[in-house]
Amino acid sequence: MTGRIIKNYNALFANYQNKKTKTASDNWYNELLDAIADLAWWYGWSSDEIDMLDIDDFDRWLNQLSRQAKAGYARA
Repeated sequence: MTGRIIKNYNALFANYQNKKTKTASDNWYNELLDAIADLAWWYGWSSDEIDMLDIDDFDRWLNQLSRQAKAGYARA
């Protein structure tokens, strides 16, 4: 996948810090792909639909997914 999120936000994710260790993540690309896969599965979106999100919307939807999963919601 070489979509808009990866192309436009390469530097942002390259500087992503692991929340637990507070160190730069060497595995940012795989973490990004995991996040894209999670959104696709949880909401039933295609990779093209996810690719059209800007980084702020991408982050908001990931936060919603996390909130819903923690609240015990399940995908129907």
